[in-house]
Amino acid sequence: MVIFSLSMGQKKLRPAPFDLTGPPLEEADIAILPGGMDRVEIFLLMGQSNMKGRGVMPAEPLRNSQIIMIHKSTDDWYLARHPLHLVGNPTDFSGADNAGVGPGLAFAETLAIAYPKTRIALIPCAKGGSNIHQWRKGQMLYDETIRRAKLALTNAPKGKARIAGALWLQGESDSTTPEKVQAYSERLGQLIDNLRTDTGIPDLPFIACTIGEKKTPELRSKINAILLGLPKLRPHTACVDGRSFARFIDSVHFDTATQEEHGRLYAVKYLNLTRKQNSGAKETDRESLPPIQFAEGEKHFTTANQKRIDIVKQIPGLVALWDFVQRRDSWQDFIGADTLAHPGNPFISIPGESGGQTYELEPRNLSLDFWHEGKEATLDDFELYGRGPFGQAVRFSSPRSTTDLPVLTVPRKNLHDSSLDIKGKGKSVSMVVWLLYERGNHAIAGMWHEGTVTPREEPPVVKDPGKRQFGLFAGLQANKGGIGAHISENGGSSFGNIYARHLASEPTKMKQIKPDMKPGQTDKYWNAVGLVFNNEENHVTAYVNGSANEVWVDNPKESRFFEHAYRAWQQGQLADIDGIQPGEDVDFPKDQYYRLPEDEPIETKIIERTPDRVVRLETYPFSKIEATYQVKPDGKLGKPLKRDLVALKSNPYYFGYDIYAPKTMEQGGPFTIGRVIHSNRHATLSAWIGGVAVFDRALSDEEMKKLATIGNCTGKAK
Repeated sequence: MVIFSLSMGQKKLRPAPFDLTGPPLEEADIAILPGGMDRVEIFLLMGQSNMKGRGVMPAEPLRNSQIIMIHKSTDDWYLARHPLHLVGNPTDFSGADNAGVGPGLAFAETLAIAYPKTRIALIPCAKGGSNIHQWRKGQMLYDETIRRAKLALTNAPKGKARIAGALWLQGESDSTTPEKVQAYSERLGQLIDNLRTDTGIPDLPFIACTIGEKKTPELRSKINAILLGLPKLRPHTACVDGRSFARFIDSVHFDTATQEEHGRLYAVKYLNLTRKQNSGAKETDRESLPPIQFAEGEKHFTTANQKRIDIVKQIPGLVALWDFVQRRDSWQDFIGADTLAHPGNPFISIPGESGGQTYELEPRNLSLDFWHEGKEATLDDFELYGRGPFGQAVRFSSPRSTTDLPVLTVPRKNLHDSSLDIKGKGKSVSMVVWLLYERGNHAIAGMWHEGTVTPREEPPVVKDPGKRQFGLFAGLQANKGGIGAHISENGGSSFGNIYARHLASEPTKMKQIKPDMKPGQTDKYWNAVGLVFNNEENHVTAYVNGSANEVWVDNPKESRFFEHAYRAWQQGQLADIDGIQPGEDVDFPKDQYYRLPEDEPIETKIIERTPDRVVRLETYPFSKIEATYQVKPDGKLGKPLKRDLVALKSNPYYFGYDIYAPKTMEQGGPFTIGRVIHSNRHATLSAWIGGVAVFDRALSDEEMKKLATIGNCTGKAK
């Protein structure tokens, strides 16, 4: 078979472009697995120039034996580095073209973290300027892709390799005429079908990415609509939506930062699409890791602590992990001082690959900050347990008075517009907190500034509106000891009520300790509680110890919490009918209607039937509706005469908005652990918190279960 270009010795090659990271490539062998790795995953990089990449090169190449690439012209294997689509001589890069930084390497680096025992093998196949017609079966681009994929599979260790997926970044060349745009969907579907047939993998993951819309925006936006609708076109597909953050070096090509974010999101989509760990991540699969005793500076403790940290860091999207062991200054700096609670040595986060920033937790007294009452908080206000899932835990208790509200916080000035400030268009978030629960309800952690204005009491000295983004709560919705996952689209109130009412609720009770229990008696009582907001799927889910049960609230009209959602749903229904209807509130805020997805019922059940009317129960993804229909003369049902919301799903809970996005520092709140800013300054929970992790993506059920193994949270209390 003929490969893409002539071999290096057959023609005189031009010098390498000046902006390439220095040669040479380092040889690799796909047939040999490096130590500690047990399989090879092969990925196809397909498309045109943006997949090939035009981003500026890094000064130093990546050297990671876990990630390899096949040379685009010779079929030889090398350690992967930019440019992945190198066509030049592997020794001096002579003959190289304008290939630069594309999304492929960032994709592989993100997967490598998630799957430390898997070798990632990249097959660059993209061709600048190619249209989808050139990717038909029988055309060189397509046929070469299949040939090289099968060659890689043949040369890889037998029984330990597979073609794991295809990444697609293309569409610019098909956005030049309406006719090409119209044909694009069918051709893309055929390409996916051909790939799956010729690789023998009927569910081969295929992930696309949006293209830039600077040039011919009307046509390119239609191409993007097709790409974003890919999951409806073919199963086991997804599309990265990069439109909100895309930056360009010209009218077409993405810059380096954009391509790296594309690559990371390709990996996130892949992980979400596959929804299960492959064999490269099985070293922690269902292995429960018990709490450990704090012993700073001792090797056995450092090793055990790091093992638990590594499990968290292996999950893509980590922004910050506070294990309450890591401090701003090392323990050696405080020999002779009270190392554990030294007021000058605050807790810091362990940065993840999403942003790489370290966040310091400041001790603050919320009463002093917002009501000008009480004393300053120090780390002495936070008793340490000396034991925990990562080796340490901090005490949070119901306040002794309304002037004593100590909290650990990342102030807004230290997080605004950073990777921790998860907000806005298309953004998802996940958070997990490890804790020993003693009693009480209300906030555990989050970015949830409830405001300092209350209509029920004397107004405080400082008046501040709500600045909510996301928060994890104990209890709420009358589920004492359960978990609530709050999220806000506007920072303030919901459904025309004075409070925020968007909440996923998991009534499963946390394991609960008694106040007199000693650290050695509580190892079986640790909980891993969490929230996951999936922006793409429009729902928020609450987790207790790795599980999220489906929860329905019957008769939400009578629920103290969900009556507000019911009313917002009802007002939206009435507003859709011409004229003012009985019970309609014309002053109800239109942006607060609760619009649930109710296009087609999943299930229907006849409740009552008469010759002229039918009443049936219609089940939708997040609601159950009792609908009354008039029967037409031909026996078919007419339009509904009446609809009533008789059950609402509260876990997962439908949230069809983006997370509140404060534009200025003043419009946003801090990230707090232990309690939130609340106008009533009431009693909160009593608990030991032994870890907090925040991710900028929606974690899967498997990933939440994996995190719950830390501290043996999935085990039963004695």
